[in-house]
Amino acid sequence: MNEARLQSLSNSVYRAEMGTLTEMLDAVDRQRGRVIEVAGDPGAGKTRFVAALVREAERRKIDVLVGRCSESEKGISFNPFVEILRSRRAPGVLDKLPAACAEILRTLLSQPSGVDVRKGFSESELARLKHSLHVFLAHCASSGILAVLDDFQHADTKSVEFLDHLARFPIPRLLLVVAHRQRQASARLRSTLSHGVELGTVERVRLGPLSVGQSAEILGMAPDDRELRRLHRQSGGVPAYLLALAQVGNRDRPNPMGAVHDDQADRLLGEVEALDTAQHVVLKAAAVIGDRFDLDTVAAAAQMEGAQVAVAVSGLMARDLVRQEADSQLRYTFRHSTVRRAVRRHTDPDWRGSVNRRILEVLLDRNAHVDDLCVYVERLLGRPRPDDLGLLSRALERVIVVSPVKAVRWLELMVKVTPSSERYRAERAVIRLQLARVLVVTGQAARSRDICREVLSDMPGEPREVRAAAVVLCVQLECALGGQAEAGQMVQQELDQMPPGASAQRMQLMLARAYAGDQRDTATSRILAERCLRLAISQGSRTDWAGALIAVARDRLFDGDVRSATEAVDACVPMVDRLPHAELAPRVEFLATLGWVELYLDRFADAERHFLRGRTLARSHGHHHHLPSLMLGLSTTYSQVGRLDEAMRAAVEADLAARDMGAVHMRSLALACQSTCATAMDGRNQKRSVDLAERSLALLPADFAFGRGPAMVAVAEAVLEAGEPHRCMALMQNMGDAAVPLAQRARCLEVLAAAAAMVGAAAADAWAAESVATAARTGVRSHRGFALGAQAHALRAKGHHRRAKEFYREAARVFAQVGMDVSQARMTALAAQCAMASGARGEVPALLALAEDLARRSGAWRTYEHVRALRWELDHSAGGEEESAEEESGWCLLTAREAEIARLAGSGERTKDIALRLSLSPRTVEAHLTHIYRKLQVKSRAQLASWISERSGSRATADGTSGSTASG
Repeated sequence: MNEARLQSLSNSVYRAEMGTLTEMLDAVDRQRGRVIEVAGDPGAGKTRFVAALVREAERRKIDVLVGRCSESEKGISFNPFVEILRSRRAPGVLDKLPAACAEILRTLLSQPSGVDVRKGFSESELARLKHSLHVFLAHCASSGILAVLDDFQHADTKSVEFLDHLARFPIPRLLLVVAHRQRQASARLRSTLSHGVELGTVERVRLGPLSVGQSAEILGMAPDDRELRRLHRQSGGVPAYLLALAQVGNRDRPNPMGAVHDDQADRLLGEVEALDTAQHVVLKAAAVIGDRFDLDTVAAAAQMEGAQVAVAVSGLMARDLVRQEADSQLRYTFRHSTVRRAVRRHTDPDWRGSVNRRILEVLLDRNAHVDDLCVYVERLLGRPRPDDLGLLSRALERVIVVSPVKAVRWLELMVKVTPSSERYRAERAVIRLQLARVLVVTGQAARSRDICREVLSDMPGEPREVRAAAVVLCVQLECALGGQAEAGQMVQQELDQMPPGASAQRMQLMLARAYAGDQRDTATSRILAERCLRLAISQGSRTDWAGALIAVARDRLFDGDVRSATEAVDACVPMVDRLPHAELAPRVEFLATLGWVELYLDRFADAERHFLRGRTLARSHGHHHHLPSLMLGLSTTYSQVGRLDEAMRAAVEADLAARDMGAVHMRSLALACQSTCATAMDGRNQKRSVDLAERSLALLPADFAFGRGPAMVAVAEAVLEAGEPHRCMALMQNMGDAAVPLAQRARCLEVLAAAAAMVGAAAADAWAAESVATAARTGVRSHRGFALGAQAHALRAKGHHRRAKEFYREAARVFAQVGMDVSQARMTALAAQCAMASGARGEVPALLALAEDLARRSGAWRTYEHVRALRWELDHSAGGEEESAEEESGWCLLTAREAEIARLAGSGERTKDIALRLSLSPRTVEAHLTHIYRKLQVKSRAQLASWISERSGSRATADGTSGSTASG
């Protein structure tokens, strides 16, 4: 089949070139003599092209002389012409030559085969021999003849000199075809042919790569066939490689790309056999490396000196087995991937394994790209040996972050091939721990935790460092999945069983125990953290010391000792910031906890910095189980400082990370953060924030008490802004103080006071008083701001708008000092509302301008709409300054949502229509109307319409759907 296709190569694909030479054959008996150079890369089809020309000449009854060169006879002078002299035509021609010419040619023929004629001839005799050969060819060409010199890149120097003579003094009626590989041709041969081209006695025929159409013609495939295009791309358009790949593909469809046809491999290996030892070793090492290589890597793989490798590569380039890359002077490539595959396939598998091992070591030392490492890891895992485990583990540390799925597959294979004997117990445990870490990255945290437990059960005590690492990872995963209690029990049991003398491992476990502490039992947790700090100061590293200080700061904060917590943070932050990434990377929880402590202490810039650093380390080192906590911290930080868009994105990312891990409790907190952002960002329609909050509460595990507070607060805030203060109060009161950390309690109490103020409950005073007490206990400035806000809500509920305004303004100033733009905007808007109610209308424009600017910059569109509604009230209230405070205070007693519903109800709209217009339920509208009637002291819709008509006239009903506002 291939022979037929190769026949078509010269007859149809190279039809233009063959047509030119056929025309020369037709006129050979009339020509003055010409040399035809047929050049091409290996596999281009030169020999078959020349063979087709020979067949065509014989068909036309034209005599043909053929001389072939070979590398093994490269040192024999005139060797291809001696082969011509031994042809069947030679004896008859010799008889017709002058006696002197015939004699020297017969002497040449009498030399033993393979012996250089220069050993039996003097220089003068060699000159006579060249003349005699010219005479011989001239007699042969008397009636026209075709002479072929094939593989002339292997020609000896005397043959090239004689070709130069024929190019300068062409023999009439002699058509001389010289076929060679131009890359392997000597400089003298290339110069001779180029000079002949300039003289007009040499004509060039280049057999270059095939086009896609030509490849289709040879293989009998459609030009748009995808398989054809793959074969053409792989072969580079070289006919021999194209046919070999196609034949292998037909015979072995599963993987034709990596195979080499046997015939092709035999021809290639024939070239390799002529190499010296150094060249052979270098070529084999390069074949193991890949299609592209550099001298340093080959030197390391072959265990040779760089200079020796350079000399060997130069020899391989001269033979056109390898080439220099076009865009690099330092990298080399095989002339075709088929050559590399043929050489590699015939190397000893054990030798290949040792080469791959050495190359992987070199690449790791060079900090090479992960993609380069993967090649050799895959190869070593194809024939794994226990001795390779350490090297593979080094490589996998680099691969894990870039391609965790691939790393999981490799590690699972390594676990299978690692003997379970006592000798390899530690290595097997290390590999399984690596697998556990990578499974976290792929979202299989529960499986990772189970593997850690298996490692611990398989290792009763030794080696201590491996067991301690397994315990720490298992504890971290338990905490990440919500099992703080189980984590604490596990690490405490491990500490109780630990023998004396293992100070480093004890420090690791003490820190793990401190970070797995139950925040509901702050006293015990604080004792553990203090003990850990003492041990770190006496025996631990600077990283341990910093981690212990962070745990102490956290527990002091949650225990209400804010001053001591602040001192601990002041001491540990410089230590943490000086630690390099490499030391902090295994303990990302230090940065996460520090960020949360700083967040609760109003140190938002420091918190953001440490959360971001933790996120970077978690991602780059595969510690994805810390990502939910870090992203939640970032979201909370951004929402506090008025970067609500970023806060929402961080909360969504936290949700995705928690979902990938299967950490339901962290998903609940992430949804609560999204709800908090939506409450501030969304306008009048609070449906999204309520839905997110309720989903958060529904997801929260019943045994996760620590997270119940933030989730409940998110729900309470959302329903409060949606106009359901009674539900807000019920949620907050059912939660209980124990569920709300002290660091969040002031904010919760401010929400409760706001809800109570909306319904006129006397409890607002009690909530405000408790908020003040909480702020006094903690001393945190933002807590004071929330306490001031709670007091203002209570005053506003009793109609003391002037005093409420001052409290709101003071709260806004406190929030401005700590950089909490959203809270500042909200308090400023409420101060403006109270200023309007108290008749201090001159203060209102400045307050509204500040609140509007803050709300717009932070993306707090809920507050922004509140401000716009207040501005509308200011601009459209009847009578302007002359309107009495009593009339103004009527509207100001209502929330924005209530005012909106009052205008719609007063204009005659039904409850169902109002609910549809405002995306509320009819029951919610009725609840709002009940509040409106009580606040305005009216008993029906008719009285409500009359009340509105008296105060606002037709303007109030003309724009009955003015923007919704925030209640506070």
